[in-house]
Amino acid sequence: MSDTYSKFRNEVMAGGTDNPDLEATAGGRQAYTGLAVIAALLVLLFMWSTWAFVFVIGLLISIFFHELGHFVTARWTGMKATQFFLFMGPKLWSFRRGETEYGLRAYPIGAFVRIIGMNNLDEVDPQDEPRAYRNKSYPRRMLVITAGSIMHIIIAIALIFAVYSVNGRRVETDRVGIEVC
Repeated sequence: MSDTYSKFRNEVMAGGTDNPDLEATAGGRQAYTGLAVIAALLVLLFMWSTWAFVFVIGLLISIFFHELGHFVTARWTGMKATQFFLFMGPKLWSFRRGETEYGLRAYPIGAFVRIIGMNNLDEVDPQDEPRAYRNKSYPRRMLVITAGSIMHIIIAIALIFAVYSVNGRRVETDRVGIEVC
């Protein structure tokens, strides 16, 4: 098993890199090349099919908000989130604000938020142990886990509201209900 594959598998299983301090941000030409490839793929998709492009952008926005739900509720419930990344694989670009590293990775196949102590195998500094996921109450852990799905429900409600606000119309009828034209 190759080192790259095992590292990638461990990132997916653990929800981020095991040791973020050892993983450097890709710099210079490599980062710009990766970002240019992602941008070029999006441009090609737009040229091929505008609706496919809209779908992919909507999917990326949905993935971002899904992970944002996990991140915000983890911070709100007192857990320590060390990473918030869009995409998987090697880092292309990142910055650190406070205790969290935010960034973009090379493979556009998902996103993740790394919360310390998500499983019993995670090594956690003794000073951070009270902020680990595994040491929080069941309702707090359940809120963090379900927050991504709750964000999808919020997105659906917002989209329905937007569609009916922009394209909806009031029709006077003698029936009660919604009329589809």
